Amino acid sequence: MKVLHILNYVGRGGSESYIKNLISSSSEIVYELMYNVDGGGLDDFKALGVKTVNCKMKSFLDINAAKFLKNYVKENNIDLVHTHFMRENGICFLSKVMGLKVPVINTRHMVTKISKKAELLNKIFFSKNKYIFAVSSLVKSRLIDEGVDGNKIIVLPPPIPIMGDVKKVKKEKNEKWIISVGRLSEEKGILFFIEALKELFKKIDNTKAIIIGYGDLENQIKDLIKEYNLEDKIEMLGYKPKPFDYLMSSDLYVNHSKEEAFGLSIVEAAYSNTPLLITRNCGAVDYFNEENKSALTYEYWNIDEFVEKALEILNNESISNNLVENANSVLDNNLSQSKIIEIIEDKYKGAILENEKN
Repeated sequence: MKVLHILNYVGRGGSESYIKNLISSSSEIVYELMYNVDGGGLDDFKALGVKTVNCKMKSFLDINAAKFLKNYVKENNIDLVHTHFMRENGICFLSKVMGLKVPVINTRHMVTKISKKAELLNKIFFSKNKYIFAVSSLVKSRLIDEGVDGNKIIVLPPPIPIMGDVKKVKKEKNEKWIISVGRLSEEKGILFFIEALKELFKKIDNTKAIIIGYGDLENQIKDLIKEYNLEDKIEMLGYKPKPFDYLMSSDLYVNHSKEEAFGLSIVEAAYSNTPLLITRNCGAVDYFNEENKSALTYEYWNIDEFVEKALEILNNESISNNLVENANSVLDNNLSQSKIIEIIEDKYKGAILENEKN
């Protein structure tokens, strides 16, 4: 079975991790990647032995790209196409109209509100999708609000990476670490995080923050850290493809998203036995929340609540240990990598078999 994933832009975000985790774990499926722009993440796929092909995708109604896709699929015996964003899915729609014979599945990674025009176009594009994988119930609700057929939507968390052999990073004796992992962008709430840390550090000593990630706001964050005289309290490490070593060494993981479809680094932190403090605006609260006592949660930009919950975890070992223990139960029961990938592969096989019958 050969599956072609399509990404217009190949960076190092959640959608790329989604595909790489699938590829790394599969023994039966041959994965290929069609892309337009290499945003720095293409080498990661090549290192996994993935065949990559470049296709110019000028817009979601690029006829030349649709023709290229149709011909590539036929000539390379592709069994199924998996898209991840509107541009690629629109091109697949056109390609299906032109005679593309294989089924198309889309994963919706985004929860950001889109324009009415985009909603209308998405409804048209989704009409040619066999399934739409929503990475959280939050995403499914947004899709239904946009008028998408709910019968096509399957809520399915992204495939989770395997840690492998990881060693903790050494730190100063009795020092506590707060860690953030993710893109340095507005929707991830990174500027709020700096503001919240400024207040938190007034109430706790011998504690520092580790920020892992890269993005458009990097220079603005550095300026803010300097303005608040927090250079010795906040360390920025840039992008790390596998941050488990720092996660395992940390005493608190913070998700500070303004809005987020899921939050893969939350799961990575849980696997690393790091207690979780997350906003209620991310899809991962389907699994990690205060009801099952696997995480503490707070409202985005509520600095007082953030500080209160962070201090609970950092100052109370019992609370911290209970959060970790309950998060591990969630991982075992709800977010097993093998179970998620099995579901995805079963949907692939079912879509292909049904397509062959028709």
